[in-house]
Amino acid sequence: MYLRYISFYVLNIPDTWAKLLTVAIPIASSILVFTELSYWFLLGTAIIGIALSIPLNWRYSLVLTPTPLTNLFTGIFSSSLLLICITLTPYVDADPRDAKLVLYAFYASAILMIIGNLFKPPAIIYELQSIGIFSLIVVEYIAIYNLLTREVRVNRLIYAVPILATALAALSLVNYDLFYDYTIYLSLAALYVSLALGLVPVYAVSKPWGMLLAAIDVGLMALGEYSLLTQAGGIYVSAVVLSMLGPALTGLLAWLIRRLSNR
Repeated sequence: MYLRYISFYVLNIPDTWAKLLTVAIPIASSILVFTELSYWFLLGTAIIGIALSIPLNWRYSLVLTPTPLTNLFTGIFSSSLLLICITLTPYVDADPRDAKLVLYAFYASAILMIIGNLFKPPAIIYELQSIGIFSLIVVEYIAIYNLLTREVRVNRLIYAVPILATALAALSLVNYDLFYDYTIYLSLAALYVSLALGLVPVYAVSKPWGMLLAAIDVGLMALGEYSLLTQAGGIYVSAVVLSMLGPALTGLLAWLIRRLSNR
């Protein structure tokens, strides 16, 4: 989904170049992760992202447009990217003693996001946001890589990830509209599951209101899944169901692989 967003929407380059870039992005991200250059890359893009977030020569443009209740749970994907990054931090190769830096990064990023909503940046800034979107792809790739190599410990199968990612990117070009719409529902449903799994433990250890906040979080995530199920139709329902059941099935598969490998 991010691949099409970068190639066809943000950069809005000619169709041929957009298709080539769609296939090139998973190849480039694979090279960064497997050569262990991804963290240096993310450091550079973080500095660039902060620099681009400074509203120099931006035009103040505050638009308060009410969002229909029916679109409340399907229109939050862009604003939830920050929370997605936070939930991926447990998979980063870092010293646990530096975990407090995640909170500082969250506050700084949230402030920059609020400032960005108050201004309309120049067109070049909008195009350069593709750097940040590509960085998110790399972060998710790192999470998958570390999870498979350190938790599930399937080192021999790890090379199937770049092959599969590149193959899916190429396959998506056959009917990108259908692929994009399907992955939108897939991503949103997975988003609610990941936010519940990532934030509930945080709330649960917070006293005295932790359990109440955890219950509210689960309730909102469940309402989001219900909203998606009622709005989806046809094959898109399968995408929502697949994302809801995916974490449990993946965990079961990881347990089976680890158990068989210990025999």
